[in-house]
Amino acid sequence: MYNCDEEKIRVQNLTPNLPNVFEKNLKENYLEIFNKLELNKDYKWFFYPAQFWPHKNHKYLIDVMKNLYHNNYKQVGFVFCGPDKGNLNYIKDTIKNENLNENIKVLGFISDKQIISIYKNCQAIVMPTLIGRSSLPLLESLYFKKKIFYSSKILDDNLKKYVEEFNIDNPADLSNKIINYLKNPETDSSKIKYDEYFSYN
Repeated sequence: MYNCDEEKIRVQNLTPNLPNVFEKNLKENYLEIFNKLELNKDYKWFFYPAQFWPHKNHKYLIDVMKNLYHNNYKQVGFVFCGPDKGNLNYIKDTIKNENLNENIKVLGFISDKQIISIYKNCQAIVMPTLIGRSSLPLLESLYFKKKIFYSSKILDDNLKKYVEEFNIDNPADLSNKIINYLKNPETDSSKIKYDEYFSYN
C-alpha cells in the first residue's frame, strides 16, 4: 500500500528495560531504597508509573482515592512519579484542594532503582488508560509479579488474564476492587504465575 521495501522493515517487540537493570543489581537493597522515599510505612501503597502528560489519568486516581477515603480506607495511598509534561501543577493543586496530600505522593523524576524499589514493595499497580494494547508498566509488573489493576476493554485478549480490569468511567469501580483486594489479598482469584507470560514470549 505504501510501496515500502519489506526488507527494510523490522518489528521491535515492546521490551521493558527495568528487568535488565534489576538483573544487573541483584545485591541492591531495594527495601532500603524504598524506605528512603519517605512514604508512610503504615499505608498500603499503589503505584501508577506514568509521566505527567495531560492525557494521562492521574485525576481518575484522585477520584478513586476520594472514594477510598470516604469509605474509611484512610491508610491507602497512590504513588505518582515521572517528569512534568505539562500537567504536574494541575495534579498537585487538585491533590491539595482535595486534602489528599498524605494519601497521594508525587515523587517527580526518580531513578530506575527507585522505580524498582516501588514495584517490589507496593501493594499493586494501577493503570487507568484509554489507549494501548499493552504497555511497559504492564510488562514490568508481570516481571516483578505484582497485582495489576488495568482499564477494561483495552488489552489484547492474551493479556487480559494477567490483570483485574476496572471501568475507567467509574472511579467507584476501582475503589471497590481495591477494597476487596485489601480485604482478601491471599485469596485473590486473579493471581497467576506471571512467569507464564515470559516463558510464553
